[in-house]
Amino acid sequence: TSGAERAEALQGMLDKFGVDSRWDAEVTNLLIEDGAVVGVRYESGSIVTDVRASNVIIATGGFIQNEGMLRDYYSGSVMYGTGNQYNDGAGIRLAQSAGAQMGKNFNMKSADRFVSLSDCNDTPVFSLPLFGGLMVNKHGSRFMDEGTMAKHAMYCGEPLLREGVYYMVIDDGLIDELVTTP
Repeated sequence: TSGAERAEALQGMLDKFGVDSRWDAEVTNLLIEDGAVVGVRYESGSIVTDVRASNVIIATGGFIQNEGMLRDYYSGSVMYGTGNQYNDGAGIRLAQSAGAQMGKNFNMKSADRFVSLSDCNDTPVFSLPLFGGLMVNKHGSRFMDEGTMAKHAMYCGEPLLREGVYYMVIDDGLIDELVTTP
């Protein structure tokens, strides 16, 4: 479906529930009173408007098109986003202006390259957790669930990129198994 078709369907749902929506408008600030978000300020062309609301939902996408945020949250890894140009982190910055904190595990989507265990077993860093090793960052702290990494290989992409430097802690039993297992 086209963007226009999706927008029309979305508008129909919003109308059904009596939601007041504004198109071709960019929210520039959250209105905050006594620590609570009470509305938004938006710009449409050269017109600036404040709208008070009992609820504000920020649904703007991620930050894959924002080089600074990629550098800050992914340890400087180079990433090429396939999302649209508006995934620039604006919604995240709005939420942070109201006191929100950035989490550690961001949702990443990828091609089907590493979705099955047979695929990830061809890539040593993804298969090591299958043998019982522990992943630690440069400070010696665990930073992911290795079992989940082994079962859901794309789970590990963001933490590995974010840490930049990491180590696999293994014991002699694992070394022996790796040496003797074809």
